[in-house]
Amino acid sequence: MEGRSSPGGRPPEVRREALSRRQSAPRTGDGIMAHEHLSDFVAELDAAGEVCRVPAEVEDDELAAVAHQEALGRRPACLVFERRPSGRLPAVTHLLATPERLWRALGCSHAAELPERVASLLPLPPANDWRAVWSWVPVLCSAWQSPPERTDSAVVQQVVRLGRDVDLGDFGFPRLWPDDGHGVISGGLILVGTPREESKTAGAGTTIESPGTDERPAERSGSQPAPLITWDVCPVLEHDVVGVPVNPHGPLAGILDEARRRQQSVPVVITLGGDPSLYVVAVAASAFQTDPWHLAGVVRGEPLRIAAARTVPLDVPADAEIVLEGFIDPTRSPESIGTVTDLDGMASDARRYARLRLTAVTYRSNPTLPLSLGIRPPNERSCVLSAAERIWLPLVRQQLPDVTDLHFSPDARGRHVFVAVRRRSAMQVRRVCHALWGFGPTHACTLTVVLDAETELRDPNDVWNRVAAFVDWDRDVTVARGPGSGWPGENPGADGAADEDMAPGRIAVDATAKPGRRAGFARRPDQALRNAAALLANLKSGTRNPP
Repeated sequence: MEGRSSPGGRPPEVRREALSRRQSAPRTGDGIMAHEHLSDFVAELDAAGEVCRVPAEVEDDELAAVAHQEALGRRPACLVFERRPSGRLPAVTHLLATPERLWRALGCSHAAELPERVASLLPLPPANDWRAVWSWVPVLCSAWQSPPERTDSAVVQQVVRLGRDVDLGDFGFPRLWPDDGHGVISGGLILVGTPREESKTAGAGTTIESPGTDERPAERSGSQPAPLITWDVCPVLEHDVVGVPVNPHGPLAGILDEARRRQQSVPVVITLGGDPSLYVVAVAASAFQTDPWHLAGVVRGEPLRIAAARTVPLDVPADAEIVLEGFIDPTRSPESIGTVTDLDGMASDARRYARLRLTAVTYRSNPTLPLSLGIRPPNERSCVLSAAERIWLPLVRQQLPDVTDLHFSPDARGRHVFVAVRRRSAMQVRRVCHALWGFGPTHACTLTVVLDAETELRDPNDVWNRVAAFVDWDRDVTVARGPGSGWPGENPGADGAADEDMAPGRIAVDATAKPGRRAGFARRPDQALRNAAALLANLKSGTRNPP
């Protein structure tokens, strides 16, 4: 494994052939072409000059230090560590560290394409004539092509380890910060199954059959409720035990409570690698009541290949690099395990983790380990969040038609949201704020700033200039309490459950221009003259007239 020259287990000539096929292959109707494997995306970045390969052997502490140093740059390169000690897996970092790289992974030329793709997941508008019915055709075609494709020959199951053969030490999950207590799985997506009505048994864990059988649970179980998918850091606790973070106010806590009531174990898989657009799916899925693999087909523009897991009743991406399978015993309460740094660089020993006992590990014959560093924003998670907000916007506008745009501040770890609206009445802004506090992706935001529709939400100067100009801090501020995001300090108490007095506060600010109030506003340079940049260039070259 040490002498391998390319990520994903394919030699350079095979990668070049795959890249050539990708560049010459016909694209789908809307210009999308998804990546089959992680190595395909790395090869495409390599051809674009965005990959830095590290051929020398790198220790874990050196890997983390080098990756953190590279992240300090304005445009960090995608780092591929080809050799690690003791036969550990090669690793790749900064896959989605820049917006340009993110749009490349999604096959988008600009952000406006994403809302168009998710139209098939929204209720169809009423049809009053044949033109409206005809407008349904592309939406229905997209919905027809989105369901996942099932396969029995999954690349991720080329190597299978079951039961006692599972040993996470062979994969070399690194400790990304010196004072963290454990090595972590930072580039994995967590898929959690929901409890079933038909499988009540006498005790937790007794619904699990032997993982060594060839009969796969996902094929035996019939119809399955949509699983929960998230992206978070999972510490490695033992050679076959992984910690899964549990927010006391989140959906996983509800799943564990229901499984405890029904005396069932909770099936969980952690997938690493595959199409990088799945990270966007994991973040955006909280707003959709649909199967995450169906949503993946919508976001990617073509169906996702899935396969049944070997020992749990869940489906996994067939082209992933590594899949960890196991069960959580809901009778055992989540516990603190020491200092762990999350995806946004927040280190804490207050988060609680459920113990996931692994029953199987499957992987490609030569896998690559994707890593996501726990650094403060802007980082990979903030880039992914910028794509997820474009997917959420059509859902918000369906309930709040006056909302024109939505943006999460990249520096606030997803807890500050800016909203642009067409102001029509005095109480409209308060209605928008309370509606967003009831919307899944924004329910834990501690700051909501509502601005006029012409505001450039992604320009901090424009946002805060309008806040300074239009906000009366006595009349335009609403403070409320609500469920938190599970961050350290939000939920005091030994069991992590906060009562109403301890619930975190959140604030909404009305920064729209109010009729009848005389206030100044900040001018933007681009409002002075539309062709000011061209005029300045001509003046510098000695030409007076603008083009």
